Amino acid sequence: MGVKGLLLGLNKIGWIIAGKCSECINLSVWDRDFATSKAHSETFGTNPILAPNPFNNDCSDINIFFSLTSTDVELLRLSEPAISFKPGAIWISHSGYSEANFDYLNKRGLESVSAIIPDEPEKIGSDSCTIMAQGKEKTILKIIGILQMIGQVNIEK
Repeated sequence: MGVKGLLLGLNKIGWIIAGKCSECINLSVWDRDFATSKAHSETFGTNPILAPNPFNNDCSDINIFFSLTSTDVELLRLSEPAISFKPGAIWISHSGYSEANFDYLNKRGLESVSAIIPDEPEKIGSDSCTIMAQGKEKTILKIIGILQMIGQVNIEK
């Protein structure tokens, strides 16, 4: 059930780590600044690939973890109804993200939203948001597709 070493390049956001088991795909996008920070190295070591998947998952879903600015979230809003979020998704933001956007995400059917404070906020930026989403493969691939369309993600195999 472990992650197989498939590493894809990512243009703006960070590292993307993908692995497959017999029933699902686990996909995690890690923030590059955090992956190279002192806090990360003390917790996980210096290699971002060794960082644990942030989800306790039964291998039935696809997971994604990435950073967005508030402008990116506005672009995602404008993309409706091309994108929809299913119940069971979990979005976590640090303190730089507004409560209005929490409300918006909750109204889109997400199960829960909570705030976290990054260890090194100056490395991430006050207008950025770290989001973790858990959902079915089709839903997450839609999110990736929208991000590619607005030019925020460039995935190369």
